[in-house]
Amino acid sequence: MKKLDIEKITNNRLWKLMKDNDITDCKPFARLLIDGEFYTFDNFGDKSADSTSNEYKQYYKNVDTLSKTITHCLYDNCYKKDNLLIACCRFFKCSADYLLGFIDLPTHADTDIHNKTGLTKDAIDILSKNKNSYFPVAVEAINLLLQNNENINDNMRLLELIQQYVLLSQDIKSYDECGVSKMENKNIALRDEYGTAMGLVPVDEMANIFLLSINRLLTKLKDNISTKRIHKKPTIFDILDDMLFDLIRIEEIRKNIDGFNFDIDNLYQMDRRFRENNKRLIYLYGCDTINDIDFKIFKSKYPQYSDDEINFLKSQLNLE
Repeated sequence: MKKLDIEKITNNRLWKLMKDNDITDCKPFARLLIDGEFYTFDNFGDKSADSTSNEYKQYYKNVDTLSKTITHCLYDNCYKKDNLLIACCRFFKCSADYLLGFIDLPTHADTDIHNKTGLTKDAIDILSKNKNSYFPVAVEAINLLLQNNENINDNMRLLELIQQYVLLSQDIKSYDECGVSKMENKNIALRDEYGTAMGLVPVDEMANIFLLSINRLLTKLKDNISTKRIHKKPTIFDILDDMLFDLIRIEEIRKNIDGFNFDIDNLYQMDRRFRENNKRLIYLYGCDTINDIDFKIFKSKYPQYSDDEINFLKSQLNLE
C-alpha cells in the first residue's frame, strides 16, 4: 500500500490520535480495530486458521478493506461509514464530536476544562493523574498557589515571573512573540512606556532579578499558608505509613550498598525516625502489641502496599 503523505494529513484529528498512540500506518490500525472487535464484518475471518484456508484469506481481505477506508478518511476527513467513526471513538475513548471537528479536545470534559482554564490536554492529563494518585503533590501545590486569598495578585505575579525566568534562562534571541522585551545579543533592552530605550541589562543579571522576585513571593506565600494551616494530630495509620515508607527505603539502600557509595546520613535519619515513630505508637496511642493495630484498615487506607510489605513492617515493630 502507498505510504501516507504526512503533510496532507497532519491536521487530521484521527491521525493525531493515531500518532499519539504510536500508530503510524493504516494497516496495523485496521488490525487493532478488527482484533479488538471494535470494527466487525459480516464474515469476520480467522487469522489463526491455515494460511491456505478461506477464513485466513478473508481476515486479511478485511484488513485491506478497512485499511483503505481509514486511508480515505485520513485524506478526506470524512467518515463515509458510521461504524468506522464508532470504532475509532471506542478504540481511542474519544468523542465523535472531536473527530468531526466540533470540539477542540478528544472529550467534552477536557474541552470544557480547556475552555474555562486554558489548560492544554497534556496539562489536564497530568493534573488528572496526580489527583487520583497516592501523592497528589502537583494538584496540592497548584491549589495552594491559586487559592482565593489576599495574596492572589502576588500568586499570579509569581506564575508570570516563573514563565519569564524560564524563558530568559533559555537565552533565546527574541521574545517578541512572548510579550517580553526584545533581546539584543546577550542583553535585554529595557524601554519606558513610550518605547524609548533606557539601557541594556545582561541576561544573567536579569534572570537573577526574576529569580530573587520568585523567591520573595514564594516566601510570602509560604508564610501566608503556614499561618492558616491547621496541624492535625496524625492517626496510627499515618504513622504506620511513614514507618513503612522509611522501612522500604532503608532496605533498598542496604541491599544496594556498593562499598561506601551511599548516603549514610540519610540512612541514619530514616532509621532514627522509624524508631521514634515506634515509640509514638506505644506511648501516644497505647499500642502494646500487634493486636492493638487493625492492619485491615491500614491496608484499605494505603492499598499501594503489598501484603508482604505489611508483614515485613509487622516483623520490625517492637511494641513490648
